[in-house]
Amino acid sequence: MKLVMIFWLFFITGGCSGDQGLYAVVSSAEDESVVLKEERVLPGDLITLRWIHSVEKTPWLERYEVRDSGELVLVETEFESFGAGVDYSRGEMTVEDGKVKVTDLEQHVPFISWIHSEQASYTITINETQAAGPEDLPHHEAIMVTVEKR
Repeated sequence: MKLVMIFWLFFITGGCSGDQGLYAVVSSAEDESVVLKEERVLPGDLITLRWIHSVEKTPWLERYEVRDSGELVLVETEFESFGAGVDYSRGEMTVEDGKVKVTDLEQHVPFISWIHSEQASYTITINETQAAGPEDLPHHEAIMVTVEKR
C-alpha cells in the first residue's frame, strides 16, 4: 500500500508528467535530425548571433527573445556600418559608441539561420553566455537555431 501511495504521489505531483522544457537547438539546416548543440532556455531569455561581416570586417549582432510559446522574436540588431541591404523601415534606430543599434523590432521568426564560417567568427550566446563558438560548428554548412519543447 505504501508503494502504491508513493507511486501515486509521484504521478500527481508531475514526477513523470512529461513536463516539457524549452530548448535552443542548434542543428544542420539540411538535416534537422543532426543536432549540434542543445541548451535549456526560458521565456525571456535572449539568444544572440554575433559575426564579423565578410566585406566590411566589422562586428554585427542579432538578438532574439524567447517567448512563452517558444517563438523567437528579433528584438535588436547592432552593427558599425550602415549600407545597402540594411532594413531601416522598422524599429527604433540610435547610434551609441559608434555603433548603429536598432531596437523594438518585434520581428517574429520561426528560426535563425546562416551559412557557418569560422572566418566570420559566428558565435551564439544565451543571456551573454557562449553556447557555441566559431570552431564548435561545421565550417561552410547551413546552420539553424530553433526553440523546441522537449
